[in-house]
Amino acid sequence: MKRLLLILTLFLIIPIVLAQDVTVEIKNIDSVIPAGGDAIFQVLITNSQQANDIFAITAKDLSLYPFSDFAADLRTDHSTYEVQRGTTATINVYIKTLSSAQEGRTYELPIEIRSTVDNTIRILESLYLRVLPANQLITIQPTLPATLNPGKKISYDILFTNKGNILLDNAELYINSPVYTDSRILTFKPGIDIEETFTFDIPEDTEPGTYPVTIRVYHLDEIKGVYSGELIVEPNEKLYETKNVEEGFLTTTTTLTYENKGNSPIIKEVIYDIQGLPRFFTRTTPTAMKITEGYTWTFTVNKGKTETLIIRTNYFLPLLTIVLLIIILALGYYYWNKKLHLKKKLFKVSHDQEEGIVELKIVLHLRNKTGTILENVKLVDLVPGNVILSKDYPTLKPDHIQQGSTGGHRMIWDIGTLAPTEERIISYKIKARTGDIGTVTLPGCTANYYDENKLSKNIHGNSITYRNA
Repeated sequence: MKRLLLILTLFLIIPIVLAQDVTVEIKNIDSVIPAGGDAIFQVLITNSQQANDIFAITAKDLSLYPFSDFAADLRTDHSTYEVQRGTTATINVYIKTLSSAQEGRTYELPIEIRSTVDNTIRILESLYLRVLPANQLITIQPTLPATLNPGKKISYDILFTNKGNILLDNAELYINSPVYTDSRILTFKPGIDIEETFTFDIPEDTEPGTYPVTIRVYHLDEIKGVYSGELIVEPNEKLYETKNVEEGFLTTTTTLTYENKGNSPIIKEVIYDIQGLPRFFTRTTPTAMKITEGYTWTFTVNKGKTETLIIRTNYFLPLLTIVLLIIILALGYYYWNKKLHLKKKLFKVSHDQEEGIVELKIVLHLRNKTGTILENVKLVDLVPGNVILSKDYPTLKPDHIQQGSTGGHRMIWDIGTLAPTEERIISYKIKARTGDIGTVTLPGCTANYYDENKLSKNIHGNSITYRNA
């Protein structure tokens, strides 16, 4: 008995190993098991380095079946684990024993904890487990639920049978699993069954999956009964949604928040109904996909995480842009229009087909839109030599008519003073032989004047073309 207590004490006290600012501690969760069962350990890795690191836990080479007579397999929940700097990660390690393992014997399995980032970090440890005798005094028959829903309490019963003829007074019952533990003091009378009720209370953030569970009965530090099974933790979808709407001047901001308080990632599809004119002025963060009904997002909310959608409808900036554009156009039109306007037009008066002569009327329209009085206004127009200048002046006769060397004429009207908004319409007539020309191009006229600052300025009117039909 003393020797057994000494062995159990030795492999319950596991040393802490230091390797390059990485320390490892090993805890026994269930290291005394029947042949063919799963031994459970927890490896605590503390990362005291200046950077995050990633670790993997494996058995030493040639330490598993077929080279081992007791260890069939070593597994962990994940292949690698990231340990943040300055933190400690707890990793569950499971050792599957062979059904042929020798009963009543203590075994050692060497393992290696290594960094996948820095290959110089390799820590060697040993896991100790003991294989129980096959014949147990107490049989354990639990009625475990098919699945466990995290966050909900579930009751279950365990039936114990004492197959011996001795009394086990104050026996210790231990239920161990990575997701659940319980214990109780019981008394087993010979040949009498007892049934006890227990309650699973799994934290709601427990990851879904299959977890081993062992139920053991000890009496005077000796194992008297053991049961190994599995607990199946099902996905627990708890997605909390909140909506917040903030109204501002010509703006509306809607914030949708989705918080996952369950135990597994949740894929969420959101459709936000917005149509018509408001949709044109709406932007989203993150960018949404446009559909007929409005906007849609599809995203994953990881366990313990929050996703936020922002929908902002802003009429202010577009309205301000339109108002500014109108003001700029109005100012541009005003300043463009605030000048002395000069326009030249052509009208056909008559067409004598027998003589082959067409008579044209030229109209010069002068308008003062500068808002000031203009002084010494003169209007100058040119008549090309291939047309005949008529002596008929319906409005105002030119003050000067100058004949050019090529037969053309230069006409000058001394307008004098033009008040604001005052205008002058001057017309004259020309004749052209339709058989001699195809088109007649009349050059643009020119106006010269002095503005309110006594500065001389010129403006040029448009040219016109007559085409003989």
